Amino acid sequence: MKTTYLYLLSMLLLTTACLQTKSKDNEESGAGNKFQEKFRPQVHFTPQKHWMNDPNGMVYYKGEYHLFYQHYPEKSVWGPMHWGHAISTDLVHWEHMPIAIYPDSLGYIFSGSAVADYNNTSGLGTKEILTFDEACVFMGVTRSHLYKLTSGGKVIHYKPNGKMIYFKRDELSAWLLQNRVSTSEEIAMKATTYTMNHRARV
Repeated sequence: MKTTYLYLLSMLLLTTACLQTKSKDNEESGAGNKFQEKFRPQVHFTPQKHWMNDPNGMVYYKGEYHLFYQHYPEKSVWGPMHWGHAISTDLVHWEHMPIAIYPDSLGYIFSGSAVADYNNTSGLGTKEILTFDEACVFMGVTRSHLYKLTSGGKVIHYKPNGKMIYFKRDELSAWLLQNRVSTSEEIAMKATTYTMNHRARV
């Protein structure tokens, strides 16, 4: 019986201590009553409000962890993706920062990656025949965009077995460099040349 009372007393003290700690953490982080919300995770990061999905671009810099994440700050449904931003020193307590990247004329802000392959360790710099995925990387386009180009007959490609699609690097380069746009200096030079020739004829 004494053991049962001691057990219940220790559980009561432990619960009280946890609640006090949690309350103190909420006050320190400025979370207010947000962490009392019924369905809000207590450990997993969440924005102050509205939609979030993939975490992106996690960085540790000068003693702080920077978390970026896909975020639609206007509604609690999927929408035009932004990159939300939060910082922490311990990966538990987070400070919400202003939106890091907004959608623009080029589209929404999704995840992705970039590599500066100075030594051509990927082999893409010298490989002459490219697979479909390698061609996407080389051209800097999405799979769906390249599929539209091939299915529409817009770019030269090869299907040796009727299924797999291959490309020649030099042909892709030629396609990418078509429809050259003159610089303003070149246009001015052409205009001057044209004007001088026209006057000479008159």
